Amino acid sequence: MSATKRDNLLWHTAMVQRSVRKLLDDITEDEAFVTIGSSPNHICWLTGHIAYTTTLRLRCLKADPGTPAEWMELCRRGAPTPTDRAAFPSFAAVRDQLYKLYDLADRASADIADEYLDSEIEPIPKWKERAANYLAFFLTHDFYHAGQIAMIRRELGRPPTFG
Repeated sequence: MSATKRDNLLWHTAMVQRSVRKLLDDITEDEAFVTIGSSPNHICWLTGHIAYTTTLRLRCLKADPGTPAEWMELCRRGAPTPTDRAAFPSFAAVRDQLYKLYDLADRASADIADEYLDSEIEPIPKWKERAANYLAFFLTHDFYHAGQIAMIRRELGRPPTFG
């Protein structure tokens, strides 16, 4: 029996979301605001940025999760990372929002048709692409940022999360 495109999407989604959860589950509020090297991005911002792209991914799946507009602006691509911790919601709130988005993504992906995954969509103005490619792009993007979180975890003295 061959896997459908949806089956592949579900596998990729589960793998990325499980990995990100593993990186975030035990992070404390103080650890969430640590930066390393010359990067201004801390785990709280990175988590918010993953929530931002998960919101975009959900929109590609025809779901609007109602992510707060101010969070979308705070954590969008190219947004300056505020140095004032008070500019952010608590890390726990950001992480909880991301996990809610993950649950919505699981439900929205469960019934998506291969025909839809093959269709061309334009959720980002002037960027038309197959729905499957958008979804794969956002998941790959999130895994890239998971690597940044893993690096900060190592700086915090945490053992490797994988391997």
